[in-house]
Amino acid sequence: MGLLIVTADDFGLTPATSAAIVEAHRLGIVSATSILGNGPATTRTLDLLGAVPDLEIGLHLALVGEDPPVADVRSIPTLVDRRGRLARSWHHLLPRLAAGRVDPDDVRREVEAQLAVITSGGAVPTFVNCHQHLQLWPSVARVLVDVCHDHAIGFVRTPGSRHRGPAGRGVTSLAGRLAALLREGGLATNDAFAGLDEAGGWSVATLAEAVATTPGQVLEVNVHPGAVHDADRARYRWGYGWADEQTALMSAACTAAVTASGRTLVGPSAVDRPQR
Repeated sequence: MGLLIVTADDFGLTPATSAAIVEAHRLGIVSATSILGNGPATTRTLDLLGAVPDLEIGLHLALVGEDPPVADVRSIPTLVDRRGRLARSWHHLLPRLAAGRVDPDDVRREVEAQLAVITSGGAVPTFVNCHQHLQLWPSVARVLVDVCHDHAIGFVRTPGSRHRGPAGRGVTSLAGRLAALLREGGLATNDAFAGLDEAGGWSVATLAEAVATTPGQVLEVNVHPGAVHDADRARYRWGYGWADEQTALMSAACTAAVTASGRTLVGPSAVDRPQR
């Protein structure tokens, strides 16, 4: 019936977030986690992964957001402002990407720096995705293809949206281009996705329904589990239902939905790469 990847993003955001992701794998349906290369708690919590060798790991590349870059800001001038800060969100970076004002070499330097944080702790990433799905933008995607080849990384996420408005149509168009670029580059990707429209809002019912009804041979479901109380998370005003997602991922209903779907729960490395 196909493959199912359940990826928890933002490992390293806070100590409690990292611990919640590990728990959602041990007691639930999370099969992979993407690690923030610039996460405030990344280096402090990488050792948690040693207890869950079956939890596949990848890089959650942050080119935007509240936290600082990893590379020397003098080496990535087109990614940062005068104070050395990354753009707050994709809303602020996208116009610069569209105008060609972001140097792909700067992106490459930051990707390499964030990867080094992960690998320095002994972790071996098998996939890459981006905070706020910026791999959808072609110039970022091309850098990621090159980096993946250089580091023997075989899978990049292709996000998707069911929305029919301008934003949804834009995502769909960019996703088609991204999937084609990944195939041409010999990299594996998913052909179905859930989690962009639902980001931070999964419940037991909606998650079980997505697993049961979303078509596609390789379905990736993107989630954001977290602790009920987490003072370190207060600075991130994303409005996510972290604890609700944690509950859903460890629920008997979602485990049953995976079983009933006939899909095999896997990490991204189980997806075959296309022949170039």
